[in-house]
Amino acid sequence: MNAETFFKHFATFAEAIDGIERIKTLIYELAFTGRLGADSDGVDNVELTSGWIERDVGEVVEFARPGFACSKTHQVIDGHVHLRTHNISTESRLNFDLMIRIDRSMVDPNRASLRKGDILFNNTNSQELVGKTCLVDQDYDYGFSNHLTQIRLLDGFEPDFFVRQINLLWRRGDFAKQCNRWIGQAGINTKALMAMRLRFPPLAEQKRIVAKLDRLLGLCDELESRQAARREARMRLVGATLDRLVSTSSTAEFPKHVNRVRDQFDRLFDTLTTIPQLRQTILQLAVQGKLVPQDPNDEPAESIFKRVGEDRRNNIKQNTAEATERLEAVKEDEEPFQLPPSWRWVRLGDVASIKHGFAFSSNSFSNEPTKFVLTTPGNFHETGGFRDRGQKTKYYDGPVPPGFVLKSGDLIVPMTEQAAGLLGSPAFVPNDGKSYLHNQRLGKLSFYSESIAPEFVFWFFNCEFFRDELARNCTGMKVRHTSPKKILKVPFPLCSLTEQRRIVEKVEQMMSFCDDLETKLTESETLSTQLLSAAVHHLLNASSTKQLGK
Repeated sequence: MNAETFFKHFATFAEAIDGIERIKTLIYELAFTGRLGADSDGVDNVELTSGWIERDVGEVVEFARPGFACSKTHQVIDGHVHLRTHNISTESRLNFDLMIRIDRSMVDPNRASLRKGDILFNNTNSQELVGKTCLVDQDYDYGFSNHLTQIRLLDGFEPDFFVRQINLLWRRGDFAKQCNRWIGQAGINTKALMAMRLRFPPLAEQKRIVAKLDRLLGLCDELESRQAARREARMRLVGATLDRLVSTSSTAEFPKHVNRVRDQFDRLFDTLTTIPQLRQTILQLAVQGKLVPQDPNDEPAESIFKRVGEDRRNNIKQNTAEATERLEAVKEDEEPFQLPPSWRWVRLGDVASIKHGFAFSSNSFSNEPTKFVLTTPGNFHETGGFRDRGQKTKYYDGPVPPGFVLKSGDLIVPMTEQAAGLLGSPAFVPNDGKSYLHNQRLGKLSFYSESIAPEFVFWFFNCEFFRDELARNCTGMKVRHTSPKKILKVPFPLCSLTEQRRIVEKVEQMMSFCDDLETKLTESETLSTQLLSAAVHHLLNASSTKQLGK
């Protein structure tokens, strides 16, 4: 495969995971190893590297000097513009967002202006951003931070070619590997920058390569924009179609919407990004009573509610304030959606209680296996389910109060969100022979009656409505928290036990289908990525343009 053939199939390769970014890096690699075919007629030379030279950065610059620091006390509304690291975008351009101005009396006159063709190099930043570089496109009466280095090249060296080559090193992670690191920041000093080795063809060839880079990278940007527009349009179509399923209240209309989804299925769900929407729609239909047909012989929720209420009052295990507190009935304006006639809105606390975990002493925590596993929020998947933490498992080697060892099948929920999506994510304690401790920040659910299927509650906890309710009433900014009291006040759709079981069976079937679909789409994306990797490997390992043509 040669470069021309590769770019003929450009759009196909771009569909791979991170495809466009990888293609951009490939373009840079080909450009600066003389294999892009930068000849003005588009015909590859036999040996493009003929006439190229290698030079240290210090050999091609007229000068390189960092800017100057200024503090917040120097900032004024009407002063001299002072560029900072974020004014260099990751696309190698100057941007003028969040510009600051400083007192003119604090300006260093030798570092107070930029000329067209100058280069700004980001010498200090977070590790992955050290090395960002951009070309100054016109004269500016602007100063710049000491975290930026102003570079001006000698005659005979095209600044744009230099910038693109430096950015190839940045894209490859060369600066991240070489920079000095300290708390919160990293940096490349001027001496290390000046010692870096670059390659240069004759000036005319430098200009031709830059022009070809512009065309190819512009094609990447155009394709990326089209991909983003397609993704947005697809997500809107998926969202609108599934919303019709969820929001329809007419029994007669519902089958029509189901058929419409079935007819459009291959087109709607052809990417991994659409699968989470499909999963949430399944759960939403489940808790709305639309996922399985209603059976008129089912026991009405009203009689179930009365029986559960009696069980609740007679249950001798009510040992928390949250469990014994009397709950208000769900008001009409609190009902999030309409339920079937045989269902009823209740509070979660009408059918269940939640017990706090115990604050086990950190002095007895261990990384070595012991009799007890310390259950933590890290043991929960964001979409529900128990996560085995493998080598990160925490153990406990100390006294355990009675009642704080979990049983296989217990339904537990994290009440602290240590990672996005964990708040309220449910899990069943696995039956794997291990003894799991009921740790603090975790709630254990107990049900007042056998008329409530824990598996139905599990899926209810995964639906968007429940998670939104927790988010709406939680506390904390950086780390969100909830409590048993807040969880138990959430409205809960009560239906017969037989219907709960039918719903659980159907949800599990459809989630398994989603898993299979996700696997197939992942395999498809992986195959595209492997094809791209093979093509890139071939292009980058060809030793000459003759080999590239094979």
